[in-house]
Amino acid sequence: DLAAALGSVVSEAEASLERTPELLPRLREAGVVDAGGMGVAVLLRGLHSGLTGTPLPEAAQAPVGEVELSGVEHEGHGYCTEYVVRGASLDRAALERALVAVGGESLLVVGDARALHVHAHVDDPGPAISAGAQAGALEAVKVENMQAQHEEWAAGHRDADAPPGPAGQDAEPPRLGMVAVAAGPGLAAAFRELGASAIVEGGPTFNPSAGELLEAARRAGREHVFLLPNDSNVLLAAEQAASQEPELVTVIPARSTPAGLSAALGYQPEGEPSEVRSQMTAQLADVRSVEVTRAVRDTAIDGMDVAVGDAIALVDGRLVARADSLEEALLAAIGPLAAEAEVVTIYLGEQADARSAEAVSRLVTDAHDHLEVDVFPGGQPHYPYLASVE
Repeated sequence: DLAAALGSVVSEAEASLERTPELLPRLREAGVVDAGGMGVAVLLRGLHSGLTGTPLPEAAQAPVGEVELSGVEHEGHGYCTEYVVRGASLDRAALERALVAVGGESLLVVGDARALHVHAHVDDPGPAISAGAQAGALEAVKVENMQAQHEEWAAGHRDADAPPGPAGQDAEPPRLGMVAVAAGPGLAAAFRELGASAIVEGGPTFNPSAGELLEAARRAGREHVFLLPNDSNVLLAAEQAASQEPELVTVIPARSTPAGLSAALGYQPEGEPSEVRSQMTAQLADVRSVEVTRAVRDTAIDGMDVAVGDAIALVDGRLVARADSLEEALLAAIGPLAAEAEVVTIYLGEQADARSAEAVSRLVTDAHDHLEVDVFPGGQPHYPYLASVE
C-alpha cells in the first residue's frame, strides 16, 4: 500500500526532524530544528496529502490595494543626476553640502574616501555635476529627464524598467546589469540608486528560490548580470542560479545587506565584467556589517546567554552583544570597530519614525566623535538597525 508506506516515511521524517538538535550543537544552542530537514518533511507531507486526498491548510489571502492616481500631478520633476567621484581623500559631507546648496533633493552620497556614488534630483544638472567635478574625477555620469519619464508613463507607455519593446528605442541598454535581494522599500531604493536593474524581495525570513533569482537576471535584459544575495541563506540559491547560466550570472558573495550596498559601489554598467567583478568583490573587504534585533527565544550562542526580548547585535553574522535597549546593543557592536573606521551608515527599520534618525546619529557621534555618521530609512522588517562600518 503506497499511501501507508508514504505515511510511515512522513512519520519517521518528522521524528528525525525533532532529533536534529541532538545531532548539531549549533541547533541545540539556538533551540531550533534543521531548516533543510524541515523542508524535506514538508515536501513529504505534501506528497502524502496529495496521494490520500487530505486537504492542505488554505493559504492566507493577501489584501489587494488600490492606487489613487489623482495625486501624481506635479509642477515639474527635474533631472535625476548620478555619477561616481573618485579621489584620494574625498569629503562626503562637504559634497553633500554642495549638492544641497545647488538645490539637490532625494540625495544619496555613499562610499568612502576613495569613491563616492552620488544621486540627486535637481532642476538643473549642471551645477550638481560641477560640484562633483570639484571634489574629484567623475565617472559614469548619467542624467535622466524625470519630467519626460513621467509624461511617458502617464500616457500609458511601457514602464522604464520593462524589457525594451520593438519600437521607441532611443538608446541601447547598458551591457551589464545588477540584481539585488532586499527587504524594505528604503533598502530597495538604495540599491536602485546604485544602479540595480531589478530588486528581488527577500531576506532572513523569506528566501527567494534559485529560479526566482535566475528569472530576475533574465528579465534585466543585459549581456551579463551581477547578483547580490545580501544574506547568507540566499547565497546558496544565488550560486545555484549562476550555475545554470554562468555566461549570464556572476554572484558577488555579499552575506548581508550592508555588505551588498558596499559591493554595489563598485558596479559600473559599462565596464568589463571581469574588472567590475573585481571592484565589487574588493568593496566587500572594506565593510563590517552590523545587525541589531531582539531575541525571539531563550538560547545560548557564541558563548553568550540570551533571553527572549533581549536586544542583540551581530557583526558579520556573529553574536557580539546583548543589552536591554536596541541602541545599547548598536553601540556595543560599533565600539570595537570604531578605532579603525571612518564612516558608519545606519539603515532604520520599518518601525522607525523621523525622530529616530537624529537620535541614533547623535548617539553614535557622541560616543565616537571622529566618525562620520549617516542615517537612512531602510524600511526592513525584523532589524530595527542595520549598519555598515567602513
